[in-house]
Amino acid sequence: RGLPFLISHQKHAASMPNDRNAQSLSDFASKEVATLTQLQTDFGRLEDRALDADAKAQGGSASWFRAMLGSAVTVRRDGEISAADQIETASAALADRDLQTAIEAIELLSPDVQVVFTDWMQDARQRLALERALEGLRLTMIAKGRQ
Repeated sequence: RGLPFLISHQKHAASMPNDRNAQSLSDFASKEVATLTQLQTDFGRLEDRALDADAKAQGGSASWFRAMLGSAVTVRRDGEISAADQIETASAALADRDLQTAIEAIELLSPDVQVVFTDWMQDARQRLALERALEGLRLTMIAKGRQ
């Protein structure tokens, strides 16, 4: 987890009192926000649980195949985008540091599978909001000639 930065934020916000980007950081300054590395690690731990939840939700042969063969075999209809596909998309996006695409991929999963990622999604959305606020602040400071 990242560390709170309340004192630094208060000093910075005082130097730019009318800047909405500086003010938007106040939501994050006093709490720990997951780092991208932590989100990547946590996601890796959740992948198998999500695939198990998908197989269980499908029931029948999918559940049996998953129980017997793990993730080595995926059963799906021709042309179907499976939960495994969406999870792989999210994993690849995380490897590319693309948190927005990872979140969008998880949002496309069925509710039975999404529930595995509930806490992760909350942390990921919080991280994404922080990164957007920091980028906005960075651009404001560049425009004002500050480093």
